[in-house]
Amino acid sequence: MKTYLQLIIALLLSSLSTQAQWQQTNGPYGGNIYSLAVIGSNTFAGTYGSGVFLSTDNGANWTAVNTELTNKIVRALAINGTNLFAGTGGGGVFLSTNYGTNWTALNTGLTNNSIQSLAVIDTNIFAGTWGGGVFRSSDNGANWTAVNSGLTSNQIYSLAGIGSDIYAGTYAGGVFYSSDNGDNWNAVNTGLTGLYVYSLAISGTNVFAGTYNRGVFLSTNNGTNWSPVNTGLTNLNITGIAVNNQNIFVATYSGAFLSTNNGINWNPVNNGLTTPSTRAFAVNNPYLFAGTSGGVFLSTNNGDSWTDVNHNLLATKINCFVENSSYLFAGTWGGGVFSSSDNGINWDRMNDGFTNANIYTLVINGSDIFAGTLGAGVFRSTNNGTNWFAVNSGISSTHVNSIVINGTNIFACTQGSGVYHSTNYGTSWTAVNSGLTNLYVNSLVFVNPNIFAGTNGGMFISTDQGTSWSQINNGLTNTYIRCIAVKEEKLFVGTTGSIFLSTDNGTNWNPVNTGIPSREIKTIIVEGDNLFLGISDYGVYVSANDGSSWTQVSTGLGDYYVNSLFVKDSNLYAGTEVSGVWRRPLSQIVTGVTENPNTIPTKFSLEQNYPNPFNPLTIINYQLPIDNWVTLKVYNVLGREVATLVNEAKKLGRYEVRFDASTLSSGMYFYRLTAGNPSTSFGSTQDGGSGQGFTSTKKILLVK
Repeated sequence: MKTYLQLIIALLLSSLSTQAQWQQTNGPYGGNIYSLAVIGSNTFAGTYGSGVFLSTDNGANWTAVNTELTNKIVRALAINGTNLFAGTGGGGVFLSTNYGTNWTALNTGLTNNSIQSLAVIDTNIFAGTWGGGVFRSSDNGANWTAVNSGLTSNQIYSLAGIGSDIYAGTYAGGVFYSSDNGDNWNAVNTGLTGLYVYSLAISGTNVFAGTYNRGVFLSTNNGTNWSPVNTGLTNLNITGIAVNNQNIFVATYSGAFLSTNNGINWNPVNNGLTTPSTRAFAVNNPYLFAGTSGGVFLSTNNGDSWTDVNHNLLATKINCFVENSSYLFAGTWGGGVFSSSDNGINWDRMNDGFTNANIYTLVINGSDIFAGTLGAGVFRSTNNGTNWFAVNSGISSTHVNSIVINGTNIFACTQGSGVYHSTNYGTSWTAVNSGLTNLYVNSLVFVNPNIFAGTNGGMFISTDQGTSWSQINNGLTNTYIRCIAVKEEKLFVGTTGSIFLSTDNGTNWNPVNTGIPSREIKTIIVEGDNLFLGISDYGVYVSANDGSSWTQVSTGLGDYYVNSLFVKDSNLYAGTEVSGVWRRPLSQIVTGVTENPNTIPTKFSLEQNYPNPFNPLTIINYQLPIDNWVTLKVYNVLGREVATLVNEAKKLGRYEVRFDASTLSSGMYFYRLTAGNPSTSFGSTQDGGSGQGFTSTKKILLVK
């Protein structure tokens, strides 16, 4: 009881407000999964840009395990006993001996650090690189030696082997075979008409090669001859192969296929696989995991049905937002469309009917939602995203970058085919490109009665509903137009390095770049008197004076690659490249925009968790002005400790901690941060000081 009273007193004494910053929402879960591996009950997922995630309960929950993993593009994972190897896109090879808790770079002798594939074969580890060929280690990765004699293609997609027999799948060079552990290689491509070999697998005496656009090939004589085995395969882009006893699974751009007779016949196994672009498999009988462009899926019945298992796997790329009534929709790369009715606390995947889950743009028209995809054209939903159907009649390009609606007129812009116009809700489309000299159109906007198009070759205007177009580039020193926004009579465009403003319908343009870096402007939005930018690698910027000056407002934003921005219910949402959706109250930004995310903290601070109330995941942020020993613990209302979130030495800086209360019951809890010696005078205030000790306590509410 004494501890409980101390907590209450500390809470009551904590009266100063905390520093404002971004908070990550609970999703959308998933992400671009490049690789999978299993050690016992531990399942690992390698992602594009968010590192490695670990699940100890067959995918029910995931935790990021990236300490000292300095490159988070994880293209390959490999297991050697209890050793986990990660091959990264630029950082070389990393080893973890404690299930991902810590990583060590192992690059001695590795002259190319772009790792595409890893394979543990007998006592050796092989690494396939992009541009450096094959490397071999015989001492668990401590040292590497190039083994490329006879290897005429040095871009290695895939590796497989048994004993001293090694196979390497290459980019444009087909398959190479070595019978002496990689010392010497020979091309073995007779009958192999697909020379871009993405994947390899061995089943007994059979070797399978998965190729780009040519399907699966089988060799029964160490690669001397190959035969296509594609009966039943409706997609011939093979990105992964897995063998599980007599079952052979292949991953394609349109889902998974199974053969039980060595590839003679294939059957699709996609029931429940709501993101069809599949890359990798991992087997831990009876569990079969599939890594897709939208996350991890689990099957316990050999692929007959799949379940989305992505809780807490936050590695999603967000391309766009739209609002319909109380719902916020997010379009993702590879994961399709998600919706949230509670400001990002929970997200639901809404993909029924999509044949392509790469969503570039979303737009609302009454009860209809239109989605533009990269690869499958335009889709429409008439029931708030529950179901989707394609509406592409007349559109020759399937890469749709933007859709805009003005009354009954709908316009869609594409990569390479210009602009299309529909007057019947997408049932049919007509190309409207007269005068549009650049058909790579990235953005459209209406400023009645005009339509503006941003292309790879500058800006165009149409004054007659797209019937004809005129180029308007006077003053544009950069003509790669990424995005457009309208603020009253002012027109803003973002390019690959600048912002430009026009006050005369695009006749003249002037740069408005003071305060922003020369990087790609991914998105511009207008909210009241303020302009917001999402800038590649620099986060979010705001201007309250039409671009005369800009201020960075990215503190707490864990991913500075911002692709999209949106305002809903007085909150600004940021869609990022590899970490889902982030949220921040507008009032924190427009009333104080002088923060600098690179500034060293000058005081201790423990911030209120977000979301609160929560179920079951919440985020706690704190900052340290000096190096210190930190403990962060959670207590119930009786003062009993229920979780220790941090208990270690920390460098000065800002930190984010995720608290998963899945095992706790609903109710009030308290979290308490102690840094150094809390008995010092600086520990008596919530905002702290620059002394050696600090303590602060806050209450949280778990609602299940």
